Amino acid sequence: MRILIVDDELPARRKIKHFLLAHPYCQLLGEASHGPEAVSMIVEHNPDLIFLDINLPGLDGFQVLNKLPAKNRPDVIFATAYDRFAVHAFDHNAIDYLLKPFDRARFDEALKRVSERKARGSDQGLAALLSSLVTPPEYPSQLLVQDRARYQVVAVDEIDWIESASNYILLHVGKNQHVMRSTMTEIESRLDPHHFVRVHRQHIVNLRRIREIQPHFRGDMMLKLQCGTEVKLSRRYKDHFLGLLQR
Repeated sequence: MRILIVDDELPARRKIKHFLLAHPYCQLLGEASHGPEAVSMIVEHNPDLIFLDINLPGLDGFQVLNKLPAKNRPDVIFATAYDRFAVHAFDHNAIDYLLKPFDRARFDEALKRVSERKARGSDQGLAALLSSLVTPPEYPSQLLVQDRARYQVVAVDEIDWIESASNYILLHVGKNQHVMRSTMTEIESRLDPHHFVRVHRQHIVNLRRIREIQPHFRGDMMLKLQCGTEVKLSRRYKDHFLGLLQR
């Protein structure tokens, strides 16, 4: 089985490669770290199977598949940290949906599912898998922020944008800002992705607070928020961000 790994995170690619070592019938063709590279490599190498992340720079996982001609459509196992895309994934005929962090046993189960599907030519048991994955997401309406000896309650809907500050993040709420001990990845996973979107390695914005979008420099764009702040939208996140606005 000829395999391609598509993930923008090096540790995630290394993990899949390590797990593949236990399956000598699997041949790794290569790795792609962003959407356009994935499309090019799939068309060039025509793999039997791809492990595909969804949140990719350039093109997201679904856009990658939509760019492929019918003859270059490989089997797909999605590998992502978010369960909210599961229904959409199986609309794209995914064989399995690995939720990060997954272990070796779950990985081996996914590969077994590929072999069984090829053997019987059907997707028995897929409905049960989908049912087990898809649960209504719950996102907090408030965040608790410690300020020395006291705690402040910040309404999520009132946050304009979020900024990375080393091991902390800054919640910008109008003219105020609140310091919270968290990483950008952690806070991004806690907030509703339909409203809070990563636009830069150090920035997350509330889509409902965007007033205007303007071209910037070398493919970047500038987001003007209702509070008057300007936040850069980098090229890495631009296609994913614009795709969300158009859905």
